[in-house]
Amino acid sequence: MLPYKAWEALELGISKDVKCIFGTTKDEGNLFYMMNTIPRTWLEIKKMLYSNNYANKFEEFKKIYGHLNEKNAMQSISSDRLFWVDSIKCTIAQSKYNDVYSYRYDFVTFLNEIMELGATHATDICSALDTWKGTAYKFNKLTSKKRLKKIYEFMHGGFVQFCKNGNPNGNWPMTWKKYDEKNKFTFILNTRPSIEYNPNSKKFDLWKDISLYE
Repeated sequence: MLPYKAWEALELGISKDVKCIFGTTKDEGNLFYMMNTIPRTWLEIKKMLYSNNYANKFEEFKKIYGHLNEKNAMQSISSDRLFWVDSIKCTIAQSKYNDVYSYRYDFVTFLNEIMELGATHATDICSALDTWKGTAYKFNKLTSKKRLKKIYEFMHGGFVQFCKNGNPNGNWPMTWKKYDEKNKFTFILNTRPSIEYNPNSKKFDLWKDISLYE
C-alpha cells in the first residue's frame, strides 16, 4: 500500500529537514530464532534464496556467515535481514540531507545471557525511554541496578540531548560522531561505549541488492 520503501522515500528527500538517529540491537534475530519464525538451517536458506531467484548468492552467504555454527549463523542472518540492512539503507539515504547518528545496542542483560538471546530485539526500549516497567522491562530483571543505571543514563541521556539540541552528545565519555557515507561512524552502546567505523561492511555489500519476498 506504500508507494516507496522507507529508504527510497528518504533518498528522495521526503524528510530532508529532519535530523535522525537510526540503530538496531546487536542480536536482533535471536528472539525470532527462538520463536521459530526464521530459517533455522542452511538448507532452508538455500531454498529461500532459490525461491527468490538469488540461488547464485548461496556460496557468498556461506563465505560470510559460514565461520559460525549453524544456529549462530541463522541468528546472524536473521538479524541482518530483518533489521540491520534496511536500517543502514535508511541511515545512508538520510545522511545525504541532514545530520544522522547511528548506534548499535550491545548491552546484554543477565536474563538474556542465560537464555542465549544476547542483545536481542526490543531490549533497547527501556534504556532509550528510561522506563522501569512494562513488558520490555522483563528482559532487564535480575540484572544489577548499577549496570542498568549506567546504560540507561548513556542511552536515554543521549536521546534527550538529541531531542533538545539535535545532537546526542553531552553525557558520553567520547564523541558520538555523525554518520555519513564516507565516515560510517556507529556508536556502540554498552556500559563502556565505543565507536566502530563501517561495521559489517562485507555483510552490507552482500545484502544491499537482495529483495526477498517481493
